[in-house]
Amino acid sequence: MRPKPIKGFVKDIQCEELQDHRVLSVFTLAHQYNVGLLGIWESKEAYGRWKTRLLMRVDGVLEMQELFLLDAYKREGDAEIKIPAHIVQEIGELTRK
Repeated sequence: MRPKPIKGFVKDIQCEELQDHRVLSVFTLAHQYNVGLLGIWESKEAYGRWKTRLLMRVDGVLEMQELFLLDAYKREGDAEIKIPAHIVQEIGELTRK
C-alpha cells in the first residue's frame, strides 16, 4: 500500500471486505509488502469477486502478491501433523501397483 497517515491506514483496514468471515487474519509485515492477510474462500471465483470489491474500496494498493495454499498439514489447534486424505489415497494406490 502507498504510505499514508496511520488514521487513513486504520480506516482502510476496517473496511467491510476485511470484516468478512473468510478473512482469518490481517497483519502488518516487515517486508516489501506492508500488509498481509490470511483467508479461506470457497473457490477461486469467490476470492476474485471479494478481491475486486476490496480493491475498489481501499485506495493506495500499489501491488499484490497472492499465494494459494494447496494442502494444510497442521492448523491452529491441531496437536499433530495430519496428512490430507487425497494424499493418503494416492500413496495407497501407488503402493498397490
